[in-house]
Amino acid sequence: MGDVDQVIHKANGADARFMRDELAVLTPHAIHTYPLTNSFRFNTTVARLAGKVANKRYASKAPHPSQVRFSPYDSVEACARQVVDDAKAFRTQPKSKSASCAILLRHPHQSVQIENALIEDGIPYETLGFKSYVLRPEVLFVRGLLAVATDDLSSVTEVKTREEVMRALLFFSGSSIVVAGREHESQQDLLASAIRSVTDNPLFLTSFFENQVVRNAPASIQKRLLAAVDIIRKPHSPDMLPALFNALHIKTLLGDALVSQRRRLEAESNLQWLSHMAQRFDSPADLFQSLNATEQKQQKTGKSEPLLLASIASVKGLEFDAVLLPYLTQGEFPDPTADMAEEFNTLYVGLTRVRKALTLYPSITSPSVFMKSLGVAEAAGDAALTDALKK
Repeated sequence: MGDVDQVIHKANGADARFMRDELAVLTPHAIHTYPLTNSFRFNTTVARLAGKVANKRYASKAPHPSQVRFSPYDSVEACARQVVDDAKAFRTQPKSKSASCAILLRHPHQSVQIENALIEDGIPYETLGFKSYVLRPEVLFVRGLLAVATDDLSSVTEVKTREEVMRALLFFSGSSIVVAGREHESQQDLLASAIRSVTDNPLFLTSFFENQVVRNAPASIQKRLLAAVDIIRKPHSPDMLPALFNALHIKTLLGDALVSQRRRLEAESNLQWLSHMAQRFDSPADLFQSLNATEQKQQKTGKSEPLLLASIASVKGLEFDAVLLPYLTQGEFPDPTADMAEEFNTLYVGLTRVRKALTLYPSITSPSVFMKSLGVAEAAGDAALTDALKK
């Protein structure tokens, strides 16, 4: 039972054949196939849009109105600001519930600018399908290098995060812990001991980095780690993180540490978006403090219900009064490395989570090919496109 156009996990074995005729081939029992009934989730406005994506008729008998709106953007920051402003507007509506408003993303890295904008506006949120960007392993690795270079781990308030920072430093450096007289102990036990030492005395981090992470890393990585720390300690420039990643040979570093190609691409994108965000800070210390503050604020939801920031794949089967779908641009959504048919199905899943208000955010300069399927002319940078989207 299900909607054939919502099959989005081919890599994990999901196959639409089982919703068609495959079961009839595999079983001697009679198989009867019935069409999906009318949707009562959203009205015909959204139904027509979903039908265009799936290339099928979509019937609806929802008793409530559903609105579809396009909100074009011209930069990553502008898109994040528009999304957060729209979420705020929804939260102020009478009888609305913030939990029934969801920002749905194709990729986890797209949360970076949106999370920052939510925090700046004091809007509590929770994530589903991915961790907050400040807690992703590759970002924790950068936070660890910043902590070493600024000699300040004390501002990483959460003990669990300190542990994960140390794990990330070891993991991405390809290093291990070596302690004379404790060769019989496992790496897990030695790391646990080191973590306790740093937890008790955050100033121990620099010693841990120099005497364990760097000393026991492969020779080629030792040089890169030391060069990275030197870059952080130099007078700040807007290109500090790009220079840091260049010194680390970051793609090679990620490639050596991460087995999955999908995970490597995800980590690279997380760091690219982090680098873009870091340009607005005056010093590495300011960036470091901001990342730590972001973690603290993200975990303090307060009295109001948090907004949901989720991956599209994680909300299958769920529905929300308002759905916001940002970053409809070439290179982001659809994902150029993914199966195109599955990308259409992913868009379809995102669209059909909504009940009352759907907002899509296409790029003005490089609109997604999806815009053509949605009935909006595709012409990058064309004034006619901009006018059409605003309507």
